[in-house]
Amino acid sequence: MTHDTVVIGGGMAGMAAALTLAEHGQRVVLLEANAHLGGLASSFEREGRLVPLGYHHILSSDAQLLSFLGQFNLLSRVHWKRIEMGFSIDDTVLGLSNPRDFLRAPLPWRVKVGMAARIATAWWPQTKDEPASEWLRRLTGDEALDAFFNPLTQIKFGLPTSGLSAAWLRARLAAGEAGSRYGYMPNEDWVSVLVSALEERLHSAGVEIRLSSPVTELMTTASRQRIQSIQLRSGERLRARCFVAAIPPPVLSTIAPEARSPALEAIEYTGVVSTVIATRTPVPLDRYWTNFLRPAYSFGGIFRLDLLNDSLGHPGVKLLNFCTHVAPRNKANSMLAWEPSAIEDRYMKDFETRFGVSITPEWVHTSRIPLYSPVFVDGYTNPPVRHDRLLNLFLAGNHRTFPVLATTGSAMGSGVEAAYAVLNSDGANLRAIEAA
Repeated sequence: MTHDTVVIGGGMAGMAAALTLAEHGQRVVLLEANAHLGGLASSFEREGRLVPLGYHHILSSDAQLLSFLGQFNLLSRVHWKRIEMGFSIDDTVLGLSNPRDFLRAPLPWRVKVGMAARIATAWWPQTKDEPASEWLRRLTGDEALDAFFNPLTQIKFGLPTSGLSAAWLRARLAAGEAGSRYGYMPNEDWVSVLVSALEERLHSAGVEIRLSSPVTELMTTASRQRIQSIQLRSGERLRARCFVAAIPPPVLSTIAPEARSPALEAIEYTGVVSTVIATRTPVPLDRYWTNFLRPAYSFGGIFRLDLLNDSLGHPGVKLLNFCTHVAPRNKANSMLAWEPSAIEDRYMKDFETRFGVSITPEWVHTSRIPLYSPVFVDGYTNPPVRHDRLLNLFLAGNHRTFPVLATTGSAMGSGVEAAYAVLNSDGANLRAIEAA
């Protein structure tokens, strides 16, 4: 049997692509290597409650995500809180969007003036991209760059500002994460709710979902211009007229050497280590999101998940989400290679060093994700949605969303875009393709 389209990858981009195709009448197979859908938007269960693998929040500025939540009739279940981000500098945690805290920050006055200049001019039009360090240096000067912005991007993205695109960083700042409204669903884990709604809609649309079905090879026609079939680890082969790869390019390259191209090979991914610790120990963190700029610790940020959604844990339980972002060049020797117990011990020791508090955990869950987020460097260009050589291969994922903030919503948007590219391609003329 020849399917219309096979979608490889059951994350948010893959699910959105499969659903869009099926709702336009296509026979679709959705393949996921893991035993569950959701990809990075996954959760785990502890004590009868679902908890996200790491921090997942809904930004009031994320129009794409809000639109998708509306389409699934979920937006009315979202509640909002005003969140102020914290910055740990030496022995003080400050929220720099508050004028009093900004004045008290242990930074030189020239640094503060430079940061204020950045805030005042951040939204001026930019005619071309450049390294974020060059843009920030012009606005803030070297001192602010070294004392604040480089440590901040290092802990949040695993890279200094010189390794990031100014256009993307401007878009990230425009999202207003430092003092935005953050959304959650009371008594629910919203990412699980969204994934479940998508899965239910996929079944209703007739999508064939295959879990625990990793793809090992994509086989091309003799002309090497089209993919003819794919092989699963089980040995089964699936034929289709079109294929959507909703997976990171480094994974695509391992199963389809013919898909490699200079543009795709140049895309690098940061990794992330995310540990959630449930504890009843009193902790001196009263902000949902705290970044640790100076001095450096094993964690770049800590999220108090319970301060955004207190229903994720049992009453009185605090949920601390320790996060470490790892730059591509540092992965081999990073915490990504550590055993979970070693990661958890290190996080708790560093927390005690910083705050003088020894955490007594009720439970701990650690995730190590080597391919977490594409690195949007200076000069980054989105690869085309349709592969330039394999004409029935289409791409989806956050590596195609530059320069916007990479979110659950942008991933789903890229999946919808890939689906419409399939529908508008010659692959939509099924009889013609079969005859060829």
